[in-house]
Amino acid sequence: MAMTPGDGKTRFVDFVKIEAMDNRFIGRDDEKRLLQEGMTRFGLSLDEARGAMLSTAGESGIVLQRGTEDEIREILSVSAAKSNRNAVTKAQFDQAVDVYRAKVRGRMTDEEIRRRVKTIMQQNDMTARRSGWILPSRRWFNAIRN
Repeated sequence: MAMTPGDGKTRFVDFVKIEAMDNRFIGRDDEKRLLQEGMTRFGLSLDEARGAMLSTAGESGIVLQRGTEDEIREILSVSAAKSNRNAVTKAQFDQAVDVYRAKVRGRMTDEEIRRRVKTIMQQNDMTARRSGWILPSRRWFNAIRN
């Protein structure tokens, strides 16, 4: 019996739902693996696999790490735009970390989340604003290991 193109897409959507069944979160590496599976195992093009994954995530309340990072990038961009030096305060950074933590639902440690948020800032040419009463510094930011 020949498989019609719609069958592969339907099976791939079910495959994505099963992958995210336990915690409703798909990390970057898992997302890449799922897209590869969609292409090789289910006969979809990359765009078809990505579209099916995004629509399934939206309909089923599944959080994609890549989408979370795009959201964090937007939050930080708005915060940095308020500064004339494209700088993010410690409080704004901590708020972005809190949003990220809520989105990933325990799949990442706080240390990993802080590293990811720092990397997002660095990739977008944002700097850390000095913090502290006596000798303001960026130590809070520099202490986060890449």
